[in-house]
Amino acid sequence: MFGRYRTNPMPLPLVWVMRGIVVLSLATLGLGWAASSPIGGSPDDDYHLGSIWCPPPVGQSGCDIRVIDGEERVAVPETVSDQVPCYKFQSDVSGACQLPMSDHRTVYTSRYDAGNYPFGYYQFHHLFVGDSVATSVLLMRAFNVFIAVALLSAIAFLLPTYLRTPYSLAMLVSWLPMGVYFIASNNPSSWSMTGVLAYAAAFRGSLETEGKQRYSLLALSVVGLVLSCTSRADSAFYIFVVTLAMLLSTRWTRSALNWAIAAYGVLASIVGIWIMTSTSVASNVTDAVVTGESFSKVVLSNILSLPKYIAGFWGYRRGPGWFDIYLDGPVEVFSLLVVGMALYVGARYLTWRKTLAALVLAGATLGIPIFLGIQADYPFTVEMYQPRYMFPLAAVFFFIWFTGLGKEKVFTTPQYLMTCVALVIVQGISMHTVLERYIFGQFNVMVHVNLNFAKLWWWHTSIEPMTVFIVATMGLVVAMVITPILLRNAVLIPVDVDDIEKSDIQSLEMMIDAGDRSELNESRHVIAPYLPSSTDGQAVTGTDIAESVVSYSVNENPDINDSGSEKSASD
Repeated sequence: MFGRYRTNPMPLPLVWVMRGIVVLSLATLGLGWAASSPIGGSPDDDYHLGSIWCPPPVGQSGCDIRVIDGEERVAVPETVSDQVPCYKFQSDVSGACQLPMSDHRTVYTSRYDAGNYPFGYYQFHHLFVGDSVATSVLLMRAFNVFIAVALLSAIAFLLPTYLRTPYSLAMLVSWLPMGVYFIASNNPSSWSMTGVLAYAAAFRGSLETEGKQRYSLLALSVVGLVLSCTSRADSAFYIFVVTLAMLLSTRWTRSALNWAIAAYGVLASIVGIWIMTSTSVASNVTDAVVTGESFSKVVLSNILSLPKYIAGFWGYRRGPGWFDIYLDGPVEVFSLLVVGMALYVGARYLTWRKTLAALVLAGATLGIPIFLGIQADYPFTVEMYQPRYMFPLAAVFFFIWFTGLGKEKVFTTPQYLMTCVALVIVQGISMHTVLERYIFGQFNVMVHVNLNFAKLWWWHTSIEPMTVFIVATMGLVVAMVITPILLRNAVLIPVDVDDIEKSDIQSLEMMIDAGDRSELNESRHVIAPYLPSSTDGQAVTGTDIAESVVSYSVNENPDINDSGSEKSASD
């Protein structure tokens, strides 16, 4: 599974049909999560919905403004106000507490954006505001899912074949269940998740492709950049972190275009840093208590809290809802088992480039919360810092971490099947738990196996919650079954010279001669540096390329001896 070669590629029409099925399956998964929570179901949704209905500048939003008790407030529908999450922090209260509220009653709320967030996300979603709050909220969530599936799928189709497996696995390992949950929400973190990974993958791909493929990836990276910079100030800053990591991880060629792309990345980083510094985002630390503890104790307490903080990426103590839905147990165990396996698999192949890039991403993900904790003198800041703020970097880390494994199978078939079973369990239990919590009020996990029976809350639709649950989970299953087939169908060209051995000649020439011409054209920029200048990558056979690659590897790499074996595995 996730093997290296396939010498009998499927017909192109069948490939596109299977790609379409994967895209529809992922959209189904996302839409299922979008319907799983009532209005105001994700953290601070009353704030985000108030900001969408009355986007800044508030004076030009058309909302009525009043000063009440010395505080400026805006008029919003009752079902958007700070009263709507009537179930927050109360796991035994279902979404039915919203039923007495009306879209036609107006209340004044102080929960709206006054400069804490960049321009863009709230203003765009304001376009979906209609007479029905429920319909508007679902349309916004559905559009966030559409953006994610369309953008990330387009990047997957355009990436060089050797980057598609790391890219696919990064999302699979990182985003179940919390990533998909936030992408399908009204929270600006939706665009942060999508935008940061889209920018990272498309930027890296543009450095390793040519022609229309390169320009298309650059265009998609701009879309990711816009999503990142218009959703949250911290995700705008992550553009700098990601750009640095991608430049470190890429083997450079003497190309003016590559230098131009690098300059674009530097400019994007400057824009991201400027956006971060121009907003008044708070420290994002909640319920912190200032103490007089020593500096060394504060540092140590933060470091010792890191494992719990990292586990929060996958829902530990920071699950869906207003942190009142606990996924501790099977979800957390299976999620972390998959993450641990991914770390071991990615560590099979390390170069100095890959290691430096991974350290940059890990350093930002872990270092920023620790730094804030030390600065603020909060002994347990890392535990209290919401993991979703740093979560967009997780998928980028695993994207880098899985690179370089094209020489061998990433997973054997049994390993991949075990991963799929674990993730289906994670998806099934987490979505069922969220639905049960809001439909009935969560007393104990899986008490109400049949979500259709005697439900207290649900959307005004004929589609039952069990249908949403089953169809969404099957969408994940279908995507995980078909994606490896598509990845194995691709013709993979080794990237790093360090990864070439003389024993690869026969496989390489068979791979290129058997592959379709589009795949050869896609990878020509990788092969061209190894060819004699007279061929320049044109009209060559697999044998020519294979022999030239190995000859270049032996002559130019001191770490490869005359027999084609590496002297050192350090790079």
